[in-house]
Amino acid sequence: MNGPRIAVVCPRLQLPDAVGYDVMHQVRVLREAGYDARAFAESASAATPAGTLRDVRSFLKAREDVLLYHYSVHAGAIFELWRELNCCRILRYHNVTPPHFFEPYDRGYTKALRAGREMLAAHLATGVDLVISASRENLTDVLEVGTDPAICAIVPPFHRVPELLAGDPDPDWLIQLGPEFNRPIRNLLAVGRIVPNKGYAALLRGFAALKNPPARLILVGGQNPRLSTYYRELRSIIEETRIASRVWLPGSVSLAALRAMYRRADLLVTTSEHEGFCLPLLEAMAHGVVPAVTRVESGVGEWIEEGVSGITAPVSEPEALARKIAQVAHDRGQLVHMGAMAHTRVSGSLGLEQMAERYASIFR
Repeated sequence: MNGPRIAVVCPRLQLPDAVGYDVMHQVRVLREAGYDARAFAESASAATPAGTLRDVRSFLKAREDVLLYHYSVHAGAIFELWRELNCCRILRYHNVTPPHFFEPYDRGYTKALRAGREMLAAHLATGVDLVISASRENLTDVLEVGTDPAICAIVPPFHRVPELLAGDPDPDWLIQLGPEFNRPIRNLLAVGRIVPNKGYAALLRGFAALKNPPARLILVGGQNPRLSTYYRELRSIIEETRIASRVWLPGSVSLAALRAMYRRADLLVTTSEHEGFCLPLLEAMAHGVVPAVTRVESGVGEWIEEGVSGITAPVSEPEALARKIAQVAHDRGQLVHMGAMAHTRVSGSLGLEQMAERYASIFR
């Protein structure tokens, strides 16, 4: 292999995880381009082999070698490498959730997120040769601390869409979710970790206001025991609004189950108050599922044309989003047309080949 060695580092490397997919695809693309690129992490799952952080120092030997840090949370050991190594330093910025969302629920989460926000500035002040942001909105965090826009680039994260489209769906879930055509009940799907910044309280209240057409809400995502107070709040809303029979909470699901859900979903509903990029939005659009989202400052708004490839509403108005959902959900023909437009919107710009070319152009 020719050119510099590239150490792609992150605190935890695991799948399914947005950062994990981005790291693994990035390493593959760089290796295919002829670089000696390898993944390193403090911890890694068996499905994501990686070297340890101790190995990075011996791997990066020359000034032109590259330390490429996927930053979504502060990691002290990686910051030490960032300060010590005399090589090219690239920060792949995914976003750090503002800590105030977690303050009522868990001190540990809040402390970690606050450190992540504060130490972003420290990394950039130490010296950086290039910042690669996942979205235009995420880049704002970097520019606010004085980073030169001339050393910044925007490249959306790699994703698992090809893997989702190519595999077989779980047949049991297909049966549970109803026939492909003429379903009497609309399937509204939300995908992502069940955490406070995702706006699930607003989503549940907005869904409770949706009386017609008949619909069910499927909340797919893992729960963290440290946020038990938050989950009790959500369960209270479900009981208070009497929607328990219409809300499904399957937790984390297999890839085959998720394929079935995307293939039977009528709309993907996202009521987040803060998002870094929202990969489920792209996954759904690639399946021809219409996105219904809050207009949050994130990568979300860059992919939706109101009334054409999706529908939106202000963050503070879940009932307004529910009304728009009701209007669209009544018209099966409109759903199909908007779904086709959503598919066209992402398929033309987020193919893995196009994204690989973007990275190749950065490292030329």
